[in-house]
Amino acid sequence: MIFSFFKNKNQKNDIETSINEIIASHEQFFVKIDNLLPSYKDVAYKLFYDVIRRFIRKIYDAPASEKHHHSEPFGLLKHSLETVIHALIEQHKILELKYDTHGNLDSQFNLKNKERVLYRTAISALFHDAGKMFDFIIRDGNVVFDPLEDNLLDFKLKYPNCELIWKPNRTKKHEKRNIILLFDILTQQDRKYLSAVNFLQLIDDFFGYDPKDTLQELIKEADIRSVTKTFTSTSKKEEKVTKQTEKGNYIQEEDETILLTNYFLKSLQDLVNQNTFAINRLGGQLFVLDTVTFVVNPLVIEKSLVYMRKKYNYKTTKNHIISILKDKNVIISDESGKTFFHADILFPNGKKITLNFIIIKNKFLWGCSKPENFAGEIKLKDFISIDMDEEVKETESEKTKLPETPKQETKQENQSDKNTTSSNDEPKENNQIQEQEQKHEQENTSAKQKQKKKLPLYEKLILTLKNMIKGNVIELTTNSEQPIFITTINKQKYIAIKYPQGFDFIAEKTGFYDVSSPDRKKEIERICNSLNNSNYVLLVDKRCVVNIEIKGRIIKSVLVYSSVLF
Repeated sequence: MIFSFFKNKNQKNDIETSINEIIASHEQFFVKIDNLLPSYKDVAYKLFYDVIRRFIRKIYDAPASEKHHHSEPFGLLKHSLETVIHALIEQHKILELKYDTHGNLDSQFNLKNKERVLYRTAISALFHDAGKMFDFIIRDGNVVFDPLEDNLLDFKLKYPNCELIWKPNRTKKHEKRNIILLFDILTQQDRKYLSAVNFLQLIDDFFGYDPKDTLQELIKEADIRSVTKTFTSTSKKEEKVTKQTEKGNYIQEEDETILLTNYFLKSLQDLVNQNTFAINRLGGQLFVLDTVTFVVNPLVIEKSLVYMRKKYNYKTTKNHIISILKDKNVIISDESGKTFFHADILFPNGKKITLNFIIIKNKFLWGCSKPENFAGEIKLKDFISIDMDEEVKETESEKTKLPETPKQETKQENQSDKNTTSSNDEPKENNQIQEQEQKHEQENTSAKQKQKKKLPLYEKLILTLKNMIKGNVIELTTNSEQPIFITTINKQKYIAIKYPQGFDFIAEKTGFYDVSSPDRKKEIERICNSLNNSNYVLLVDKRCVVNIEIKGRIIKSVLVYSSVLF
């Protein structure tokens, strides 16, 4: 009896030790999942961590396929974790930030049910191939592993010399069996956290009743990304990506953009920890909200780059790192591609300052150690995609243009209803309600149509210029030494944009295009071709790029009519 007790205790210790070792060897995946599962008091990740531990005990070192992807030992675990990460990244994009009509972050939308949707996404992705445990037979002599009754880790500790045999004619059968292990591993605590609604949606995800309303398509895309692309670690010790060849050898391949992204964010975090940057106070450089942090530009970026060069021996330019952060979806950009924004910071004591910012998503910067939210308000001044003031005015004017019911018709209705026992007030009220509903529907459809319309490039440029002028990013003077200046030709006022310096100035300030890109000239030419088809600029021989003479100097410029901007 005593011997049996110690034997069971030792076996349990072996199981826990093995699980800890597996988690340690896949640490890079767990770090990323931790960052992608933000929640109040980190509840979601803690629950998911326990789910993964039970999942590891169940599948242990099972491969994901016989001769296809992830066919090596622990292939199913690695493939499942990669799919979780890819799925969470895509889900974050779907649950992206929302803004109200004044450019303020709609924090209620961002927080509402978001952490549970992300948790459901992670669970669905983790179990998307779990049914493959029924695609093979594992045996040691006459003893056969049963996925419904046994855990593979326990079985292999007991029978270390067991062999794996793939079943024939198994194609796609696992997809219908994934849900078996889901019910085996999920606990009541997991179901309670998800809530009844999300748990039922999770079940629908596996059966795929309606792909539009479930995660089926999202998980499928994440699955494909894991199959076709190697998910890489970006720690300092693993600065090179490893890809396995058919012979089992490894070749090394550098991924500089991932390294630069990680070391830049690490440098920024280090400087915050060293109190070089202040948070959420007057004179501070970072202002934290629910899902994003406003970072003062260019001060914080430049100091972080200097620190990164000294501490981590990685060097790049401000424009290059901004371009990388934009491509990696680490920072917010508007529909024109702009990444720098002017915002009013309103402090609780009534003080107000206006600064230039980049906006970093918290999941990349803080992970689960996010500081408290800024107690004041932040109002964006020049976020193009939510510049709704003109649309609001238009919809209000559309209300007055909607035809009213003619008076003659109402008189006829009143006369026909005189003999009825009910009063005429009730149908009048019903008619008014119907008219209001019709108007509301028309306003909604017109607003949706306007949102769907994609702005042409010249409209985006003009809108960007307007916002730069409003935000005092451009100080317009008649000084022709400036990249953008005021000039008068034949009594007509123009805003002159030097070619190409003026366009580069706009791009540097707003991220309209990547100044450091080899396609920079093509981007400028594309903008000019778009302006050629507008009525906003002076055209000579149907071209917007013209030569103007100022004080004996010829300056190649694009001349925008001042009436367009003011």
